[in-house]
Amino acid sequence: MPLPPSNRMQPSTCPVCGYVMDANAPSEGEAREPKDGDLALCMRCGEPAIFVVGALGTSLRPPTDQEREKVMLEWGQEIAAYRNAIAQAKRMLN
Repeated sequence: MPLPPSNRMQPSTCPVCGYVMDANAPSEGEAREPKDGDLALCMRCGEPAIFVVGALGTSLRPPTDQEREKVMLEWGQEIAAYRNAIAQAKRMLN
């Protein structure tokens, strides 16, 4: 299975675990720069975060309760599968 296209980006820190991400990949379509309000999933912990794009560059923030609820309704199954894949990869490395 081919990997999705990825895009290098300004390093941004996961607000949950502190992992620094320097690339992103879309859930579908072409790779592109993240837009303000786009969803991110941490490569280390699998927690959702929200891109903040402004004059000072790109950063990540935790989702509000309302955003988290919406994300889990729309993407809950995919996020669970992603978290399982992270856990499996960690087990294989240990």
